[in-house]
Amino acid sequence: MDKLLNDFRPIKRLIFPSEDNSYVVGGSIDKIEPYSENGQMAAVPWFVIYKDGKVIRRVNAAHVETVEYE
Repeated sequence: MDKLLNDFRPIKRLIFPSEDNSYVVGGSIDKIEPYSENGQMAAVPWFVIYKDGKVIRRVNAAHVETVEYE
């Protein structure tokens, strides 16, 4: 998790294994950022996705298959 949170390269795309879509920065998606939330006795990595300056989705990193960087 530290590796994910301390990697300051901009994220370009998140790909999900069970969905036919992905979130790609560009167009209406402004940015994707990793962060952590407290879980049961441990920090859990998440991603927040911004569209038109607003948070549209938060995704648990366990549900992400691939993270592509710029």
